[in-house]
Amino acid sequence: MPEFGISAFTSPHAPGFFMPPAKHPFHEFTLVEAGRGAVHSSHGERELAAGCVVRLPPGAAHRFVDAADDPLTLSVLCVDDRSCAAPEGVARLWRDLLGGWTAGSVVQFANSYELTAYRRVFRQLIMELGRDLPGRAAMVHACAVQLLTGLHRLTVRRHETPAAGEPRDFAASLALIEDRFIEPLKIEDLAQRAGMSYRSFTAHFRRKTGLTVTQYVTRLRLQLARRRMQETGNIVGAALEAGFRDVSHFYRMFKRESGVTPQEFLRNGRPRGDAPPRC
Repeated sequence: MPEFGISAFTSPHAPGFFMPPAKHPFHEFTLVEAGRGAVHSSHGERELAAGCVVRLPPGAAHRFVDAADDPLTLSVLCVDDRSCAAPEGVARLWRDLLGGWTAGSVVQFANSYELTAYRRVFRQLIMELGRDLPGRAAMVHACAVQLLTGLHRLTVRRHETPAAGEPRDFAASLALIEDRFIEPLKIEDLAQRAGMSYRSFTAHFRRKTGLTVTQYVTRLRLQLARRRMQETGNIVGAALEAGFRDVSHFYRMFKRESGVTPQEFLRNGRPRGDAPPRC
């Protein structure tokens, strides 16, 4: 474990691999990249499949057991408590994550987009650990905090289940929008992410959210603009930061959605219509 208290590695298991029981003085968050199997620990036994993550606390005796015909490939994030003791925002995230995730239990990534995003940051963490670049410790810490934030949000939403008949990757398209709504988005790309035709996607999106894709994205942008306006008092800057390229269009959309102009909003506080879009 490096002196800054964060490490990571990937462990591809060969057929016939046997892991003896082990325990470590740090927290382990283990993503199953591929394969099937189980984890046996002092907190019980849990089945494992691709896309799930298991949390093992310090001192927990454990071993991973592979399915004979489909051995596991694991990506392991190792975190020492001291690395998350400060600043307060990180410390609070750490407390909430550990408090909301029972030791030894498993959570599952709900969609392919969020799983891909996690893998991308994990690879960046591995690269930073493997190179002696300026700011190495800071970048490693930043990557780890991003991974832990993703895992915390995953645990908060763990009980959400897709509705009956929900297209398998529709949730991935929603996650992509939530992540990149300030960028230009093509409905064709969203439909492809959801594994649906353009027409099927737009119809299902309207049924699911009550909004068109454009309306949904506009509402997210307006929510971000309101928050940034409250924080900075800068109307034009907030509009541009939220993805609006035409300020006059922003003014029209803001008045239509909120019932007040941006200037009135800053003078009088939050207008109606400030709730986030819900599915």
